Amino acid sequence: MTTNNSMITNRLIKKRAKRTAKCNIFLACLFAAVVLIILLFERHLTTHLNLLLEKTEVVAGSGDTQTSRHVRESNHGKERKEQEYVPASTEDYIMNNFEKLGYHVANWKKAKGCPIWLDPEVSTQENYDNLQAFVKEIDAYSKALEGFNETVPNLVETVRRGGGSLDQKELCKAIRPHPDGIQALFPSKQLSLTPAGYVEPLLTPMRHPTLCTKGFNVYNALRLDYLVHDFEQMCLNLKPHSKSIFIDMGASLKFHGQSGAKPPVLELMKSFEKFGFHFDHIYASEVKAFDSK
Repeated sequence: MTTNNSMITNRLIKKRAKRTAKCNIFLACLFAAVVLIILLFERHLTTHLNLLLEKTEVVAGSGDTQTSRHVRESNHGKERKEQEYVPASTEDYIMNNFEKLGYHVANWKKAKGCPIWLDPEVSTQENYDNLQAFVKEIDAYSKALEGFNETVPNLVETVRRGGGSLDQKELCKAIRPHPDGIQALFPSKQLSLTPAGYVEPLLTPMRHPTLCTKGFNVYNALRLDYLVHDFEQMCLNLKPHSKSIFIDMGASLKFHGQSGAKPPVLELMKSFEKFGFHFDHIYASEVKAFDSK
């Protein structure tokens, strides 16, 4: 009896030893895999940080506006290469002088967005002159969009079908608001450049500048014709599998209804459709739930 118990005990010990060995091998493999993942992630992160630092040095240097402007000027030529974001000099000035302009404070009553549009001494004479030129150019751009009367097909569908009778480059060139391209409407070169094309610079007060230059009212607060859309470049970026999606963050219809004005976003969507962009999906979001019916 004692011998049988001893044999059973030995078998249990051996089984437990085998399980322990397997468990140790599994844990060792798991540990090695985790270490490998960490090393790969670290290498990946380091590579991207180095690339980011290199791009920052090339584009902005040490906050040098002239360097940024030189990069922008080189991209106003015929060849437009996809690249990183390049801010306009007016936007670059704000980003490099945040504290001087008082934009670093959380209290919106103390952070004034309009003085840079009204007084050259708040920033620099050059920056002020560029802002004044940009205001006039926005109006010229808006009029160019209104005066565009060409019939444009649904660009997304056309590209999906292979472009039709025109190749994509010619198709996209046909929707220019100016024969020489959108940048011809902004001789001050106060447009920021993105891989999706030119856009308006990110400037206070985050509204149409007439909110500052012509006074606060509902019209100036809600107008969206200061937004710049590089339809040609967006068209060139289209692929057969592309989808056009419109996202509206802050889409309350009630707010605009109270002011007696139509939601400006509807005019914005009409403008996109006019230039051939019919949205496959539309997503509208608002903090408070509201029944649009």
